[in-house]
Amino acid sequence: MAGDTDDMLSRSNEFDNHGVAFEEAWLLEQWQWHLPMLDFMLNPALSLFTLMAAISAVAERVRSLVPRNRELNRTDISRFFDEEYLARMEAKEARDRVRWSRSRHFGSILVGLLLFFLVLGLVMMGIYCYLKPSFPRLDVVTAKFSYINMNDVDASEIIAQQAEGKGMYFAAVYNYSIIYTLYLSNPNKRVDLYIQSLEIKPFYFGFLLGAGNSPPFVQLRSSSRLVFITVTDDGLQVPLTSNYSIKRDILRKALTFMIEMELKAKMSTVFGLTSPSFWCSAKCDIQVDQNGMVANKICSNKNTIAQFVHAI
Repeated sequence: MAGDTDDMLSRSNEFDNHGVAFEEAWLLEQWQWHLPMLDFMLNPALSLFTLMAAISAVAERVRSLVPRNRELNRTDISRFFDEEYLARMEAKEARDRVRWSRSRHFGSILVGLLLFFLVLGLVMMGIYCYLKPSFPRLDVVTAKFSYINMNDVDASEIIAQQAEGKGMYFAAVYNYSIIYTLYLSNPNKRVDLYIQSLEIKPFYFGFLLGAGNSPPFVQLRSSSRLVFITVTDDGLQVPLTSNYSIKRDILRKALTFMIEMELKAKMSTVFGLTSPSFWCSAKCDIQVDQNGMVANKICSNKNTIAQFVHAI
Protein backbone atom coordinates (compact mmCIF):
# COMPACT_ATOMS: atom_id res chain seq x y z
CA MET A 1 0.00 0.00 0.00
CA ALA A 2 2.85 2.27 0.83
CA GLY A 3 4.54 1.33 -2.41
CA ASP A 4 1.53 2.37 -4.42
CA THR A 5 1.49 5.73 -2.66
CA ASP A 6 5.14 6.40 -3.42
CA ASP A 7 4.60 5.43 -7.03
CA MET A 8 1.70 7.85 -7.34
CA LEU A 9 3.74 10.70 -5.77
CA SER A 10 6.64 10.08 -8.10
CA ARG A 11 4.34 10.20 -11.12
CA SER A 12 2.75 13.42 -9.87
CA ASN A 13 6.16 15.09 -9.47
CA GLU A 14 7.16 13.94 -12.91
CA PHE A 15 3.98 15.43 -14.37
CA ASP A 16 4.63 18.70 -12.59
CA ASN A 17 8.16 18.84 -13.90
CA HIS A 18 6.93 18.24 -17.42
CA GLY A 19 4.32 21.07 -17.00
CA VAL A 20 6.96 23.50 -15.83
CA ALA A 21 9.23 22.62 -18.68
CA PHE A 22 6.36 22.99 -21.15
CA GLU A 23 5.42 26.42 -19.74
CA GLU A 24 9.03 27.65 -19.93
CA ALA A 25 9.28 26.47 -23.50
CA TRP A 26 6.04 28.31 -24.39
CA LEU A 27 7.22 31.53 -22.76
CA LEU A 28 10.56 31.31 -24.55
CA GLU A 29 8.75 30.84 -27.84
CA GLN A 30 6.51 33.88 -27.20
CA TRP A 31 9.52 36.06 -26.27
CA GLN A 32 11.34 35.06 -29.37
CA TRP A 33 8.25 36.02 -31.42
CA HIS A 34 7.89 39.47 -29.73
CA LEU A 35 11.59 40.33 -29.73
CA PRO A 36 11.72 41.41 -33.44
CA MET A 37 8.68 43.63 -32.90
CA LEU A 38 10.33 45.33 -29.90
CA ASP A 39 13.48 45.81 -31.92
CA PHE A 40 11.44 47.34 -34.77
CA MET A 41 9.79 49.78 -32.37
CA LEU A 42 12.94 50.79 -30.51
CA ASN A 43 15.30 51.19 -33.47
CA PRO A 44 13.61 54.39 -34.93
CA ALA A 45 13.54 56.02 -31.49
CA LEU A 46 17.20 55.20 -30.92
CA SER A 47 18.05 56.44 -34.42
CA LEU A 48 16.17 59.73 -33.88
CA PHE A 49 17.86 60.26 -30.52
CA THR A 50 21.24 59.59 -32.11
CA LEU A 51 20.50 62.09 -34.93
CA MET A 52 19.43 64.81 -32.48
CA ALA A 53 22.56 64.27 -30.41
CA ALA A 54 24.72 64.57 -33.53
CA ILE A 55 22.97 67.80 -34.61
CA SER A 56 23.39 69.27 -31.12
CA ALA A 57 27.10 68.40 -31.16
CA VAL A 58 27.60 70.02 -34.57
CA ALA A 59 25.74 73.16 -33.47
CA GLU A 60 27.84 73.41 -30.34
CA ARG A 61 30.99 73.03 -32.40
CA VAL A 62 29.91 75.78 -34.84
CA ARG A 63 29.01 78.08 -31.93
CA SER A 64 32.43 77.55 -30.40
CA LEU A 65 34.12 78.51 -33.68
CA VAL A 66 32.27 81.89 -33.99
CA PRO A 67 34.35 84.74 -32.46
CA ARG A 68 32.70 86.24 -29.40
CA ASN A 69 32.22 90.02 -29.53
CA ARG A 70 31.68 91.50 -26.11
CA GLU A 71 29.70 94.49 -27.41
CA LEU A 72 27.38 92.43 -29.62
CA ASN A 73 26.94 89.46 -27.31
CA ARG A 74 23.54 89.95 -25.72
CA THR A 75 23.86 86.86 -23.51
CA ASP A 76 26.87 88.20 -21.62
CA ILE A 77 25.60 88.28 -18.05
CA SER A 78 28.24 90.80 -17.01
CA ARG A 79 26.42 93.54 -18.93
CA PHE A 80 23.49 93.37 -16.54
CA PHE A 81 25.70 94.51 -13.71
CA ASP A 82 26.98 97.58 -15.63
CA GLU A 83 25.31 100.74 -14.28
CA GLU A 84 25.88 102.62 -17.53
CA TYR A 85 24.25 99.83 -19.50
CA LEU A 86 21.31 99.77 -17.09
CA ALA A 87 20.93 103.55 -17.44
CA ARG A 88 20.92 103.28 -21.24
CA MET A 89 18.32 100.52 -21.07
CA GLU A 90 16.10 102.59 -18.78
CA ALA A 91 16.40 105.62 -21.07
CA LYS A 92 15.58 103.48 -24.11
CA GLU A 93 12.58 102.01 -22.31
CA ALA A 94 11.37 105.50 -21.39
CA ARG A 95 11.73 106.63 -25.01
CA ASP A 96 9.83 103.57 -26.18
CA ARG A 97 7.04 104.29 -23.71
CA VAL A 98 6.78 107.91 -24.90
CA ARG A 99 6.82 106.80 -28.55
CA TRP A 100 4.16 104.19 -27.91
CA SER A 101 2.02 106.73 -26.03
CA ARG A 102 2.31 109.23 -28.88
CA SER A 103 1.49 106.64 -31.52
CA ARG A 104 -1.49 105.47 -29.51
CA HIS A 105 -2.78 109.03 -29.07
CA PHE A 106 -2.21 109.74 -32.77
CA GLY A 107 -4.14 106.62 -33.72
CA SER A 108 -7.00 107.62 -31.42
CA ILE A 109 -7.10 111.14 -32.88
CA LEU A 110 -7.05 109.75 -36.43
CA VAL A 111 -9.90 107.34 -35.70
CA GLY A 112 -11.85 110.15 -34.04
CA LEU A 113 -11.41 112.43 -37.06
CA LEU A 114 -12.48 109.68 -39.44
CA LEU A 115 -15.60 109.01 -37.39
CA PHE A 116 -16.35 112.75 -37.17
CA PHE A 117 -16.14 113.26 -40.93
CA LEU A 118 -18.13 110.10 -41.53
CA VAL A 119 -20.94 111.28 -39.26
CA LEU A 120 -20.75 114.78 -40.75
CA GLY A 121 -21.02 113.36 -44.27
CA LEU A 122 -24.02 111.24 -43.29
CA VAL A 123 -25.72 114.25 -41.68
CA MET A 124 -25.11 116.41 -44.77
CA MET A 125 -26.43 113.66 -47.01
CA GLY A 126 -29.52 113.32 -44.84
CA ILE A 127 -30.16 117.10 -44.93
CA TYR A 128 -29.66 117.17 -48.69
CA CYS A 129 -32.08 114.27 -49.24
CA TYR A 130 -34.65 115.97 -47.01
CA LEU A 131 -34.40 119.44 -48.60
CA LYS A 132 -33.85 118.29 -52.21
CA PRO A 133 -32.60 121.76 -53.21
CA SER A 134 -32.78 123.02 -56.78
CA PHE A 135 -31.26 126.04 -58.47
CA PRO A 136 -33.47 129.10 -59.02
CA ARG A 137 -34.44 129.76 -62.61
CA LEU A 138 -33.56 133.02 -64.34
CA ASP A 139 -34.98 134.30 -67.59
CA VAL A 140 -35.16 137.58 -69.55
CA VAL A 141 -38.62 138.87 -70.44
CA THR A 142 -38.09 142.39 -71.83
CA ALA A 143 -35.33 144.90 -72.53
CA LYS A 144 -36.58 148.46 -73.17
CA PHE A 145 -34.60 151.64 -73.75
CA SER A 146 -35.75 154.48 -71.52
CA TYR A 147 -33.60 156.83 -73.57
CA ILE A 148 -30.54 156.67 -75.76
CA ASN A 149 -28.32 159.44 -77.18
CA MET A 150 -25.64 158.48 -79.69
CA ASN A 151 -23.03 161.19 -80.23
CA ASP A 152 -20.51 160.47 -82.95
CA VAL A 153 -16.99 161.77 -82.48
CA ASP A 154 -15.22 163.86 -85.14
CA ALA A 155 -13.34 162.10 -87.88
CA SER A 156 -10.16 163.96 -86.85
CA GLU A 157 -10.37 162.36 -83.40
CA ILE A 158 -10.72 158.90 -84.94
CA ILE A 159 -7.65 159.59 -87.11
CA ALA A 160 -5.74 160.69 -84.02
CA GLN A 161 -6.66 157.46 -82.24
CA GLN A 162 -5.51 155.43 -85.23
CA ALA A 163 -2.23 157.30 -85.25
CA GLU A 164 -1.69 156.44 -81.56
CA GLY A 165 -2.08 152.75 -82.44
CA LYS A 166 -5.15 152.02 -80.34
CA GLY A 167 -6.70 148.76 -81.42
CA MET A 168 -10.19 149.49 -80.01
CA TYR A 169 -10.63 153.18 -80.79
CA PHE A 170 -14.11 154.54 -80.17
CA ALA A 171 -16.27 156.26 -82.70
CA ALA A 172 -19.25 157.38 -80.60
CA VAL A 173 -20.29 158.21 -77.05
CA TYR A 174 -23.62 156.82 -75.82
CA ASN A 175 -25.85 158.07 -73.05
CA TYR A 176 -28.56 155.50 -72.47
CA SER A 177 -30.74 153.68 -69.96
CA ILE A 178 -32.16 150.17 -70.47
CA ILE A 179 -34.72 148.54 -68.18
CA TYR A 180 -34.42 144.74 -68.11
CA THR A 181 -37.29 142.64 -66.82
CA LEU A 182 -36.12 139.30 -65.41
CA TYR A 183 -38.21 136.34 -64.37
CA LEU A 184 -37.00 134.64 -61.17
CA SER A 185 -38.51 131.36 -59.98
CA ASN A 186 -37.82 129.34 -56.83
CA PRO A 187 -38.85 125.71 -57.51
CA ASN A 188 -37.87 124.42 -54.05
CA LYS A 189 -40.66 123.14 -51.80
CA ARG A 190 -38.68 123.28 -48.52
CA VAL A 191 -36.11 126.03 -49.20
CA ASP A 192 -36.49 129.81 -49.05
CA LEU A 193 -33.95 131.92 -50.92
CA TYR A 194 -32.41 135.05 -49.46
CA ILE A 195 -31.20 136.95 -52.52
CA GLN A 196 -28.18 139.05 -51.63
CA SER A 197 -27.52 140.42 -55.11
CA LEU A 198 -28.66 139.86 -58.67
CA GLU A 199 -26.31 141.33 -61.27
CA ILE A 200 -26.90 141.65 -64.98
CA LYS A 201 -24.33 142.39 -67.72
CA PRO A 202 -25.52 143.05 -71.29
CA PHE A 203 -23.08 142.48 -74.15
CA TYR A 204 -23.45 143.50 -77.75
CA PHE A 205 -21.32 141.14 -79.86
CA GLY A 206 -18.72 140.91 -77.10
CA PHE A 207 -18.80 144.60 -76.20
CA LEU A 208 -19.91 145.26 -72.60
CA LEU A 209 -22.68 147.85 -72.49
CA GLY A 210 -22.71 148.25 -68.69
CA ALA A 211 -23.92 146.47 -65.54
CA GLY A 212 -26.82 146.70 -63.13
CA ASN A 213 -27.78 145.23 -59.72
CA SER A 214 -30.97 144.64 -57.81
CA PRO A 215 -31.42 145.30 -54.06
CA PRO A 216 -31.61 142.29 -51.67
CA PHE A 217 -34.95 140.51 -51.29
CA VAL A 218 -36.45 137.19 -50.18
CA GLN A 219 -37.81 134.64 -52.61
CA LEU A 220 -40.15 132.26 -50.80
CA ARG A 221 -40.40 128.57 -51.62
CA SER A 222 -42.46 127.54 -54.66
CA SER A 223 -42.87 131.15 -55.81
CA SER A 224 -41.80 133.42 -58.66
CA ARG A 225 -41.57 137.13 -59.39
CA LEU A 226 -40.51 139.72 -61.94
CA VAL A 227 -37.31 141.64 -61.15
CA PHE A 228 -36.64 145.00 -62.81
CA ILE A 229 -33.02 146.05 -63.22
CA THR A 230 -31.94 149.29 -64.87
CA VAL A 231 -28.61 149.56 -66.68
CA THR A 232 -27.57 153.17 -67.15
CA ASP A 233 -24.36 154.61 -68.57
CA ASP A 234 -23.56 158.21 -69.47
CA GLY A 235 -20.47 158.61 -71.60
CA LEU A 236 -20.03 155.05 -72.84
CA GLN A 237 -17.33 154.99 -75.51
CA VAL A 238 -18.44 152.65 -78.30
CA PRO A 239 -15.98 151.23 -80.86
CA LEU A 240 -16.44 151.91 -84.55
CA THR A 241 -17.67 148.44 -85.50
CA SER A 242 -20.13 148.24 -82.59
CA ASN A 243 -21.43 151.73 -83.30
CA TYR A 244 -22.09 150.84 -86.91
CA SER A 245 -23.81 147.53 -85.96
CA ILE A 246 -26.04 149.11 -83.31
CA LYS A 247 -27.22 151.86 -85.69
CA ARG A 248 -27.92 149.24 -88.33
CA ASP A 249 -29.93 147.08 -85.92
CA ILE A 250 -31.90 150.11 -84.68
CA LEU A 251 -32.92 150.85 -88.24
CA ARG A 252 -33.94 147.21 -88.64
CA LYS A 253 -35.84 147.43 -85.32
CA ALA A 254 -34.18 144.30 -83.95
CA LEU A 255 -31.34 144.47 -81.40
CA THR A 256 -29.35 141.40 -80.37
CA PHE A 257 -27.87 141.12 -76.88
CA MET A 258 -26.07 138.51 -74.86
CA ILE A 259 -27.16 138.80 -71.21
CA GLU A 260 -25.11 137.38 -68.35
CA MET A 261 -26.94 137.06 -65.02
CA GLU A 262 -25.28 136.19 -61.72
CA LEU A 263 -27.17 135.62 -58.50
CA LYS A 264 -25.70 135.46 -54.99
CA ALA A 265 -27.97 134.01 -52.35
CA LYS A 266 -28.38 132.03 -49.14
CA MET A 267 -30.98 129.38 -48.52
CA SER A 268 -32.86 128.23 -45.44
CA THR A 269 -31.94 124.73 -44.22
CA VAL A 270 -33.17 123.08 -41.00
CA PHE A 271 -33.86 124.39 -37.48
CA GLY A 272 -34.08 127.96 -38.81
CA LEU A 273 -30.47 127.96 -39.99
CA THR A 274 -29.21 129.43 -43.25
CA SER A 275 -26.54 128.11 -45.54
CA PRO A 276 -23.36 129.92 -46.61
CA SER A 277 -23.62 132.06 -49.72
CA PHE A 278 -23.66 130.34 -53.08
CA TRP A 279 -23.64 131.57 -56.67
CA CYS A 280 -26.04 130.86 -59.50
CA SER A 281 -25.44 132.07 -63.05
CA ALA A 282 -27.28 132.03 -66.37
CA LYS A 283 -26.70 133.30 -69.89
CA CYS A 284 -29.25 134.30 -72.52
CA ASP A 285 -28.87 135.30 -76.17
CA ILE A 286 -31.89 137.48 -76.94
CA GLN A 287 -33.24 139.42 -79.89
CA VAL A 288 -35.38 142.42 -78.96
CA ASP A 289 -37.92 144.14 -81.21
CA GLN A 290 -38.68 147.89 -81.32
CA ASN A 291 -41.11 147.57 -78.38
CA GLY A 292 -38.51 145.96 -76.16
CA MET A 293 -40.13 142.53 -76.22
CA VAL A 294 -37.90 139.49 -76.57
CA ALA A 295 -38.62 137.87 -79.91
CA ASN A 296 -36.05 135.06 -79.79
CA LYS A 297 -33.84 133.78 -77.01
CA ILE A 298 -31.58 130.89 -76.09
CA CYS A 299 -30.77 130.49 -72.38
CA SER A 300 -28.39 128.19 -70.52
CA ASN A 301 -27.40 127.74 -66.90
CA LYS A 302 -23.81 127.28 -65.70
CA ASN A 303 -24.43 125.63 -62.36
CA THR A 304 -23.11 122.45 -60.70
CA ILE A 305 -24.44 120.34 -57.86
CA ALA A 306 -21.20 120.98 -55.95
CA GLN A 307 -22.35 124.56 -55.30
CA PHE A 308 -25.37 123.36 -53.32
CA VAL A 309 -23.36 120.69 -51.48
CA HIS A 310 -20.88 123.41 -50.49
CA ALA A 311 -23.73 125.64 -49.40
CA ILE A 312 -25.20 122.93 -47.15
